[in-house]
Amino acid sequence: MTEAKEQFWKRARQSVERFKADPVTWQGYLDEIAIWDGLAGDGLTDEEPYYTPEEEAEIEAEYARTYGK
Repeated sequence: MTEAKEQFWKRARQSVERFKADPVTWQGYLDEIAIWDGLAGDGLTDEEPYYTPEEEAEIEAEYARTYGK
């Protein structure tokens, strides 16, 4: 990891720790995230999958061929 990336993530972790240190602010954040998480379901649970299992396997195989994974 480059030094710039290390510094970025170090500052990000420090910011989160400062955020968590204020219980009222942290709880407000958690409450807001819970609202957004509730929207993530968006009512599509009964929808058919976009790809068939065969198509998914083909996509995954192509990815593996392209990226060697």
